Amino acid sequence: MNGRVPAGSTFLLFLAALGAGGLGAWFAGPAELWIAAGIAAASLGTPAFHGALRRLGWIPAPVTTRGWFVEVTWQSTLFLPFFLLLGSSTAMWLLPQLGASGRHIFLVGAVLYLVFLAANAVFVYLELRLLTPRVLHPQGEADRIRAFRGLQMLPYRLIRWQLALVLALGLVAHLTLGGLFLVPVVPLSWFLVVVLLFLLAGYLLQVPTLQAMVAVSMRRLVAEAPMDFSQLRSPLSLKFKLRVWFGTLAFLAIAISATWSLLQQWNNTGEFALRLSRERVRTVLQLHQERMTWGPQGDPAALMLALLAESAEGDEGLYYWVPSQGGMVRVGENAQPVRLPVALRSRLRAGGQGDLEWVDRGLYGTFRTVYWKQQTLGTLAVLYPQDPDWAQLGSRSKVLRIVVFFVLLFLLAFGGVTHFVHELVAPLAELEAQFHAITAGKMRDPVLPRGEVDELGRLSFAFERMRATIVDKLATIEALNVGLEHKVQARTADLAEANGHLQAALEDLQAAQDQLVITGRLAAVGRLLAGIAHEINNPVNAISNVLGPMSGVLGELQRAPGVDPQVGQDLVAMTRIVERGTRRIQQIVERVTCTLTTDATPPVPVNLRAVVAGTLELLREPLAGVQVLLEVPPDVEVMGQVTSLEQVFTNLFVNAAHAMQGQDERRLSVTAVRRVGRVIVEVEDTGSGMSDAVREKIFDPFFTTKEVGEGMGLGLSIVYDILTRCGAQLEVASQEGKGSTFRLIFLTPDPT
Repeated sequence: MNGRVPAGSTFLLFLAALGAGGLGAWFAGPAELWIAAGIAAASLGTPAFHGALRRLGWIPAPVTTRGWFVEVTWQSTLFLPFFLLLGSSTAMWLLPQLGASGRHIFLVGAVLYLVFLAANAVFVYLELRLLTPRVLHPQGEADRIRAFRGLQMLPYRLIRWQLALVLALGLVAHLTLGGLFLVPVVPLSWFLVVVLLFLLAGYLLQVPTLQAMVAVSMRRLVAEAPMDFSQLRSPLSLKFKLRVWFGTLAFLAIAISATWSLLQQWNNTGEFALRLSRERVRTVLQLHQERMTWGPQGDPAALMLALLAESAEGDEGLYYWVPSQGGMVRVGENAQPVRLPVALRSRLRAGGQGDLEWVDRGLYGTFRTVYWKQQTLGTLAVLYPQDPDWAQLGSRSKVLRIVVFFVLLFLLAFGGVTHFVHELVAPLAELEAQFHAITAGKMRDPVLPRGEVDELGRLSFAFERMRATIVDKLATIEALNVGLEHKVQARTADLAEANGHLQAALEDLQAAQDQLVITGRLAAVGRLLAGIAHEINNPVNAISNVLGPMSGVLGELQRAPGVDPQVGQDLVAMTRIVERGTRRIQQIVERVTCTLTTDATPPVPVNLRAVVAGTLELLREPLAGVQVLLEVPPDVEVMGQVTSLEQVFTNLFVNAAHAMQGQDERRLSVTAVRRVGRVIVEVEDTGSGMSDAVREKIFDPFFTTKEVGEGMGLGLSIVYDILTRCGAQLEVASQEGKGSTFRLIFLTPDPT
């Protein structure tokens, strides 16, 4: 069931859900609400759908560079939309001061998210450009090691890059929203902090997802061929990874709780300051009405200023008065150094009533236009800081206290996590060291638990039982080996000597058996040919004995009167033909008889050219159509027997004639060259040649490459035997398709 869903299909689901949200925004509006709904649906549904497909085995491992790029790019941002939306929604809920800036935050966030995706895709491409060829097509162990280590560190490099990119884009978002769209800086900073915390929580899930993706290819690389596992060691130890993971988890839990508490306190103090300013405005207006009604009549605007000055004494509030004619008046010491921003001043000049929020300075208040006898006197505004130290709300000391708080919080959490991880990993490290010692043969030290007998302690005891069992087995084996070693050495020496004798006897027996087989075959053929020669020789001798007297009778008959002389001549000629044929048959029978009997006659000087020329004359018919080149000096003599040497050259010439059948060029050359004490004769033909396998067997009796009925495979065997008796040597050079050369090296009568 592997490979049914193409890589990146879950990304298509995300786009589909996002498109559905955008389509809903087109028809229903507002756009932000529906697009956010689409992002939420895609963010929640995509990881669940992706996890289900991977659990069912329907998502294949990438097999191309493009597939790797799509899969890694998508899975490296799988949980980002969900946690980004969740963090943004939570921050907007905790910071109602940003409600009016929601559209701007959404638009800037969407643009920066697209920038993040593009930059992440570029980084993934740069990471995979050299890695994927080694993963898909490794060339040797070195490539597999590099590919394994690259895959091993790929998730961490991606997360490190994304965190740096998130921080940079967060800074861009802060500068853009605060400077271009005039979003309040303090709540905007808290907004980005909350979003960053949720993104960190998302990366705690993102890293295991990327590890599961590359684990399949890592297992394949290890299974393909054995590798040096010492080269695969991860630069990040288990202790380091547990510290980071648990430390981040603890920090996130504490940081989110602390941020929640701080923001709730901030909102509560702001609400309290707002209520206090409303009550102060109501009180001042009530006093103004009472004094103008029951006191001496005077200037109502001057009375209002007097009341404001009286209320500002000893109060933390900031009092402002905007008369109907003239500029704004800052009443009291608190209001003197604080100049309201243009937006607030514009609202005061517009009149009416409402609430004022200067979030960046932590000032919340109320304004109301004051009337007296249907005459507008001006606008009264009272603002209270949400923090008694409002003047330091945006100062470095305030920020420094917050930073120090979070740093101490992180150090405290990280210290606890470090201690916990050390207690967890230290026994594993000791077990690893002891296991390596056992594999190296160092088994004397016992494996004892570090402390409590929990799962790790029980594992230590299991290793100790294994070590003790191995030590006992090794001791038993060593004791047995001590006694067996000498016996094995003695038996091995005896067996080696016996094997030597047996091998020599086997070789002698095999040679004798081969010789007996050949001798038996030759004896059977000899008996057959001897019988045939005897049967042929008897009638031939009878004919030969009759031919002599017949020649004399025919001579007398030729001279007799009344006999035609021509007839007599014809009869005499026919008699001579029969006589020559009879001698030819006798010579053939004699050669066969010589072949079958061992000639003990010592070699004598023989004229080589006469023997070769006589053999060629006898083989005129088999060599018809063959160009014969004879380059043998007439005075060359070699040691041998005439009949035997004629038989040698007959076999060589007949074999050459058969080998040249069907060839375009049929040429047979016989050359003889004198050397010191030697005569080298070369018989070369332009036949079909021989392969190496055939050349090794041509001197074996009964080996032949001819068709059945064309030869018995004895010719070259007989040639080799005759030359050996003459003290000569025979060499063969042949190449398949290019002819053969037989080199005969004879002894000469004169050794010099």
